[in-house]
Amino acid sequence: MNTVGHRTCSPGRRSRRSATATRATSSATTPWRRGSARAAARGRRSTARARSTATSTSPGGKSPATEYGWQMTTDLAVHGWDLARGIGVRSRMHDELADAVYAHIAPMAESWQGAGVFDPPVPVPDDAVPQERLVALLGRRP
Repeated sequence: MNTVGHRTCSPGRRSRRSATATRATSSATTPWRRGSARAAARGRRSTARARSTATSTSPGGKSPATEYGWQMTTDLAVHGWDLARGIGVRSRMHDELADAVYAHIAPMAESWQGAGVFDPPVPVPDDAVPQERLVALLGRRP
């Protein structure tokens, strides 16, 4: 017995009861685990199909839902920077976020600038951090 009155086994030994309970628990959860893994795989496949076919309607018309997601991500990231700048607070978005948004937006930025969505790009030094490159691409002065 230990100090609180529980029966204990010697270190390294399992009681007959605990070994039986472990086998019962293991065999009872195995079907659940297999079913769960199958359901998760079906869910991943279904989500991938939905991502490739889902559309979103916005003031600009219908577009793939993934594109709309990128537009909203860009909007939140860049306007977050705008707001911080406007109230005099230093803001630094994660480099991974700025790089991902830049990579997605850069090919379309010129056409959006032509439509008046953004001002023309602002030059930045070659060693500019990703956030500076992103906001400069969209006509902001970092």
